[in-house]
Amino acid sequence: MKKTLHKALPMLFVSLLFAVQSAFTKQMRLVLLAVLLLCSSASMAQIYVSPSGDDTNNGTSGNPKKTIQAGVDAAASGQTVFIDPGNYAENVTIAKDNITLQGAGSGAKGNLEPDVPIAASHTIISGGVGSRGIQLSGARTNVAILGIAILGHSMEGFFAPANSSNLILQDLQVNGNCTGATGRGGIFVSGNVTNVAITGCAVQNNGPGASARGIAIWDNYKAGVTIANNYVLFTACCGIDLNDGTSSGVNISNNTLIAASIGSDSAIGVLGMKGGAGPNIIANNNITIAKRYGIEIKNPAGSGIDDEAADGSIIVKDNVITRVDDITSGPLLERRDIAGIAIFRRSFTSGNPAGYIDVPSGVVVKGNTISGFEQPDAIGEGYGVVAEGVRMTIKNNTISNCDVGVQRQAGNSSNYMKNNNGDADQVASGSNYFNRGNSPFSSAIIVENNTFSTNTVDTRDEFAANTYFNDAQYVFNSTNNTNYATLNLAVEYASAGNTLQPSAHTFDELVVVDKSLTIDGVDKATRIIKYTGVAISSGSVTPALFKVAAPNVAIKNLTMDVDLTKIWSAIISHGDVAGLSIIGNNILATRSAVSSAAGYTDRNAVGINISGRTIPGVANASNPSGLITFQDNTVLYTPDPTPANVAAFRAALAVDNYNVLVENNITAAINHDVTNRFQTTAGQSMLRNNTFNGGGIEFSEPNASFTGALIEDNNFNYLLGGFPTFALVRFKNNNANKPFVFKNNQVQNHYWLMSLENFQNIDVEGNTFSPVKNASDYFQILSINTKTIASSSNTKLPNSANIVGNTFNGVAGSVNAKGIAFYNHDNASPQFGAFTIGAVAKPNLFNDNINQYLYIDNNNGNLTKDGSNVALAGYPEYGSSISATTTGYWITDIRADQNSFYIDGQLRAVASLSQAQRTLLDAKIFDKLDDANIGKVNYYFPIKNLTSGEGFATIQAAIDDADTQNGDVINVDEGTYTLTDAVKITKGITLQGNNNNLVVKPILNGT
Repeated sequence: MKKTLHKALPMLFVSLLFAVQSAFTKQMRLVLLAVLLLCSSASMAQIYVSPSGDDTNNGTSGNPKKTIQAGVDAAASGQTVFIDPGNYAENVTIAKDNITLQGAGSGAKGNLEPDVPIAASHTIISGGVGSRGIQLSGARTNVAILGIAILGHSMEGFFAPANSSNLILQDLQVNGNCTGATGRGGIFVSGNVTNVAITGCAVQNNGPGASARGIAIWDNYKAGVTIANNYVLFTACCGIDLNDGTSSGVNISNNTLIAASIGSDSAIGVLGMKGGAGPNIIANNNITIAKRYGIEIKNPAGSGIDDEAADGSIIVKDNVITRVDDITSGPLLERRDIAGIAIFRRSFTSGNPAGYIDVPSGVVVKGNTISGFEQPDAIGEGYGVVAEGVRMTIKNNTISNCDVGVQRQAGNSSNYMKNNNGDADQVASGSNYFNRGNSPFSSAIIVENNTFSTNTVDTRDEFAANTYFNDAQYVFNSTNNTNYATLNLAVEYASAGNTLQPSAHTFDELVVVDKSLTIDGVDKATRIIKYTGVAISSGSVTPALFKVAAPNVAIKNLTMDVDLTKIWSAIISHGDVAGLSIIGNNILATRSAVSSAAGYTDRNAVGINISGRTIPGVANASNPSGLITFQDNTVLYTPDPTPANVAAFRAALAVDNYNVLVENNITAAINHDVTNRFQTTAGQSMLRNNTFNGGGIEFSEPNASFTGALIEDNNFNYLLGGFPTFALVRFKNNNANKPFVFKNNQVQNHYWLMSLENFQNIDVEGNTFSPVKNASDYFQILSINTKTIASSSNTKLPNSANIVGNTFNGVAGSVNAKGIAFYNHDNASPQFGAFTIGAVAKPNLFNDNINQYLYIDNNNGNLTKDGSNVALAGYPEYGSSISATTTGYWITDIRADQNSFYIDGQLRAVASLSQAQRTLLDAKIFDKLDDANIGKVNYYFPIKNLTSGEGFATIQAAIDDADTQNGDVINVDEGTYTLTDAVKITKGITLQGNNNNLVVKPILNGT
């Protein structure tokens, strides 16, 4: 006996090592293995039990205990109780952790019919005064019971209460228990367990109680359950039953299950399988059933992925399920539906505390052989496979001699209550449903490559009206590995932080995202969202494909088909949506009719917290703070020969209050590709590496917490045709005096490229401006205006800008075209700050075909529009709803000496110009020389402090400048200088003429 038992030690030690390997480092596992092997050689002072022993003995191999209970009581943590062959009439209670009971054998032979246990060679626990053979007391862990026959108890042969984890039951024979009415199974484990392995056991004839199962694990959550290579002969209810709760990481494989009496119902039943602890596999079982079901899968929440190693997969494969016997009369009479494999909704309890998915999800049924499910009674039918729910695959099965080979179904309304108790009436008559299930709808149930023979009907669909969506439509929650029929349902059942992945399909719905979720289409070419319902112009339904009503939402990799006849936008916000990311999408404006659901102002592809608008179902956040990310999207329009039929958005991205990060997008919207207003968020807005093919951008009215904006490396390329009366780049009302940088952009293909309106503190650097002329052969590249082109007047700011290093290109044949123009068209207390036009090493380049490189406006005392909203002649942008103001002279001088202008056939730096060339340049500048009421463009500074390098317009200014010091040399270029007063030399300087050229000298005239 000792030799035999010692042979089992290495297996036990390996099992223990496996149980802890995930918690130990490699080095710790090696140490543990060494200790275990050392203990093996010394037998670890284990406990021994023999019928010939005495409970007063110390339990050594030479002095064994007599009863198993005494051996258990004497065992220390980590010890094994070795039990000799014999018949032990007792009830064993294990009230400690880390213990193994090793019997001498039970007669079990894996999934084959067992031998009859005999006391001479097997360890048998039978009878006793209690109700159970072996039971755990309290929550136990790391208990193993091997090689024992448990026979003839009134309740369970083996019982474990809740929270019993790391439990091993191996090579047991559990026979003839549950003789009383309340016994629940030959082997019964209460739930909330982790890592339960029941292998190689023979579980037979445990009944007759109607609730008695062969092997049952009930209640709460069950993770890591293996039931494999067993022989189960069940006489009541069910063979293997995981019920009343959820489970994950289930493996029920290579078992033999036989229904052995009139009370037997279902061979294998599993409720609430899901992801979290690994794949769920029911495979290679050999099932013979007399009455109702081979395998029941109730309320599964699986991934639908055919991957036997993937967490959350539920795969039912390679089982052989045969129904035998006559159920039309006698003790086997059964009038209800019967099925080989059934996947359905059932067993909800009030309030759904178990958290079952409302519609079954994600089961793969493949390679099974099913026969004999014929129901002659008119009330019921026999099904080879029946399935309801979302994302099911039924393939490569062989199904014969059934009423219906495979049935897909949805919409059996019998007792259905969403997320709540209400089982369908399984004895209902007059219906083609599998009456035990009541899923309200189904989608994406695929039936393919099955082999059918001698069935009454090979395949059948039983769908109530509008309860089956499509073979291709589902939404996969990749966090939880579950599936839903629609995006709205997927959102409803998701938790914050989950990722939802719609299938390759066109989804027709308006989605409300009220949780912090990621919706990722993965491939926008095949994941399309659209809406074909009734047009929405008012009411409570938000007219957008996505109503985002939570922070930290991401919408990625989708195509959004926005029918402007029916809805307004692709995405509209409701409440605070800080952290919203819109990435990699294709947003397309379409039109199914000439009419529009919204007025033009509200037709934005993406509208976030838009002020001053009434949008159905939307309430804005008050002064929110956060970032909106818009990256790698395309926003396009649908052209049409008839202008009224063109479908285009007013703006691609319209955001108020939040900052924006806009990168790598291609957009074409009529008025704005991007507009960002009223920023209340600390930090910058940034626009980088975008292609704006529509109306360009607008920034306006930042608030104090905002820290500015960077717009760089973008391509503004107007492609929508015509000549709309706005600039491609607009900056308005920098009330908070925040720094803006517009740098290294390409701005082209429109007659008006950039407009600074009542704006201050902006750097315009390194850009290339390439206009086209309008129908009047006119263009202006960059305008600076005290007037804001808006519907309301604004507080006047000290207009200022640093404009350096830019290239201004012209257009041949233009008329009155302007490079940089300065306007005072709101003369109500205007303010003028500092302007830098060109700088040392950063000159602006003004190329040919610009009529006026620099223009200072002399319009004065005129209303910008009349009482009939007719704009001032030459300024069509002032019409319509734009507020009326009065023009005034621009009186501030502009310095422009650090630039190069196309003069006399080539680009020339100002400093290199001759007197004749300066005369040519003067003709290309409109300033005080043309109208004495306006400011002057100062580009030529003939007096230079050679020491400091600064240039001046007059000798006196050079002397008086704060940077001029004693010892400096001031040079006066050739030319005639008319003095209005005598030059006063107040510093010790050297004043020289024309670099001391004695031939050509400057001339000073006095008045």
